[in-house]
Parts: sequence; structure tokens; C-alpha cells
Amino acid sequence: PNAFAIQMEGSSMEPLFPAGTFIIIDPSKEARDRNFVAVHMKNEKSVIFKQIFSDGRTHYLKSLNENFHQFEPIVLGANDRI
Repeated sequence: PNAFAIQMEGSSMEPLFPAGTFIIIDPSKEARDRNFVAVHMKNEKSVIFKQIFSDGRTHYLKSLNENFHQFEPIVLGANDRI
């Protein structure tokens, strides 16, 4: 009942999720290692869609597109919401 859709605006998640793709998000699902997640970053006004990786207590967000691999993974902060 709380599901919502977001649209991919860029190419960071290509080729699996091309720009323009609509993604349905179910916030009742628990995020697990290597899932694709929508995250509201504390310092951002929008929701981002990335793949999540976890090494126990720390969670990282990463793009799929190999052109973005030169960027460091995003480390989730305590106030960021999956």
C-alpha cells in the first residue's frame, strides 16, 4: 500500500536500468546485501537508486555502469533513509 515509483534520470545504473526506466519501490521490504534500493540521502532533495553492499555495520551504494566505477562508493550515514 506504500509502494511508489521513481524514474531513472541518468545512466549510472545502465545497462540493467536505462535512463527513463520507471522503478516500483516497496518500502516495506528489508534491504539486503546486493539488493537494488532507493535511498533518500540527508543532504539531497531527491531519492537515488543504487545497488547496496554491506560489510556488517557499514552500507555502501554503488552504480552499475562501468563508466561510474572511477567514483568511490557512497557510504550511507546514520541519517540516510533506505
